[in-house]
Amino acid sequence: DYIKYPFILFVVTVTCTVLVTATYNYTTPILMARQAEVVESTLNSMYDNIDTYEVDERTYENEAITSVYVTTLTDGSTKYIYEAAAPGKNGDVEMLISVDEAGEYDAIDYTVMNETNGIGTKVTEPEYMDALTSQTTTDVKVDTISGATYSSEAVETMMLAVSADYNANY
Repeated sequence: DYIKYPFILFVVTVTCTVLVTATYNYTTPILMARQAEVVESTLNSMYDNIDTYEVDERTYENEAITSVYVTTLTDGSTKYIYEAAAPGKNGDVEMLISVDEAGEYDAIDYTVMNETNGIGTKVTEPEYMDALTSQTTTDVKVDTISGATYSSEAVETMMLAVSADYNANY
């Protein structure tokens, strides 16, 4: 009996570990593909004249930045579109933040927003978004919205990370 019950527990633990690992290995490529579809769809909604884009493969110093898409538009201009994430109240807030060649923010879109509807989602309202896109990477200021502190801080974290990265690398 001293060996029987620990052995049963060991077999159950190993079985569960194998099942969880198999599930993870099966679902990870599916989730990554879905995320890539969301990003590509959002890129195309930000600009309808994208000619090409490629991912800047370097290591990012700030953990809020997950990718940078160096995008060429059909008019020949370049946009640096940052994929960024920062913790909000209800999980990560994720955005695509576009900076033009002059260092001006010109488009922002959320790819993941799970903040409280009507409170945390105030950071998605047009007035707030317009205030963000009217700034430059050398002078960025993000206002905190009363009642949406976590969401505002997430946006500020991402905007400051993008500013620092853009100013250091482009």
